[in-house]
Amino acid sequence: MSGKINFMGKRDILKVIGSFLLLRLLALPLEAQNCWAPDDIQQPDPAVAKSAPVAEWMQDLKTISAILKNVRALQTMPEIRLRNNMYLGYPMPGFGNTARVSANLYPPHTWEGQCGLKKGADYFTEAHLHVTFNEPRNIFNEVSIQVRDEQLEAYFEPHVLERIGEETLYRHRAVILTPERLSPWVPVTVEEYLRFKEREAQKELAKMEKTLSEMMNPEDTSEEAEAMLREFEKTDPAQAKELRKMIEENKKALEASIAEGLPEVRRQIEEKRRYLLDLNDYLAKLSPRERSVPAILEASSGEDRYGIAPPGSAGRGKLVKLNPALNQGDKATRRIQLIVVQPFANDRSLGEPMTRALRDVDYPALRRLIR
Repeated sequence: MSGKINFMGKRDILKVIGSFLLLRLLALPLEAQNCWAPDDIQQPDPAVAKSAPVAEWMQDLKTISAILKNVRALQTMPEIRLRNNMYLGYPMPGFGNTARVSANLYPPHTWEGQCGLKKGADYFTEAHLHVTFNEPRNIFNEVSIQVRDEQLEAYFEPHVLERIGEETLYRHRAVILTPERLSPWVPVTVEEYLRFKEREAQKELAKMEKTLSEMMNPEDTSEEAEAMLREFEKTDPAQAKELRKMIEENKKALEASIAEGLPEVRRQIEEKRRYLLDLNDYLAKLSPRERSVPAILEASSGEDRYGIAPPGSAGRGKLVKLNPALNQGDKATRRIQLIVVQPFANDRSLGEPMTRALRDVDYPALRRLIR
């Protein structure tokens, strides 16, 4: 009898302890959970809706929306309300339709109701976490572009900041997902870069030669001016006389200016022609291996007249371009070929919190969308 009483007493004690611990846990402050306004889904243009599998895309965008709503760093930022804005855009040649889901952060003065936002709240967003599809321009930070013409667009190679699981976070705060982890870029060779310099110089030379031609053969407007003066003389001979004098003075000043400027323009043309000859001679003397090595730009002016850093030098950085293998051409087999995740902070104090949000994204789930 006494043994049974002792046993029940112990169980009662355990219940009391359990209840006490539960009450203590309930008394602890809960971590803030931010409110998400309903998703804002921009309806695709009619032309997009006709050519794209809209239903499949909408399912993917909703999947991204759910992934972003699970990003812990977004959930716990103070004084923030969130909304996912999403759209489906026109096709990017070689990549398929562009699309984006943006987790936007809104300050208190834009809030409305239980979990809503006021009209025009997007004008006041403090930060964004973007997930973009099939937009190769987002691979690089635009401010780092070094070369751009009709044949080549090149950037300094982005530096690795850290690894996030099996993915790479680059220093310009971007995580880039490609099929089979294909490199987003490839090096620009020395020959590619020097051919760009050649095209650049040829365009400059063409402009100089056009200027010289215009200086040597200025437009003759004397007949039109004379006809105007004769008409003016019929109504105001004195003013017409003054105007004729001014026209003659301007004509002489222009002729003097042209005569003074011609030697300098001719000098610049000769200099540019010598530059092109030297550049082609330099290229001709390079071995196949020297032509094919990655182009690294000089650290400062004066190291090389063509801008190439000396062998073995890190210079300012290696030039790279979009990997051509990412482009699927006219017969794309994948609807989603490229995903780029990037944070942007309009409020500078949110820079590091947004980088934490970038780290918290479920990248394995994102990668499963590349198909």
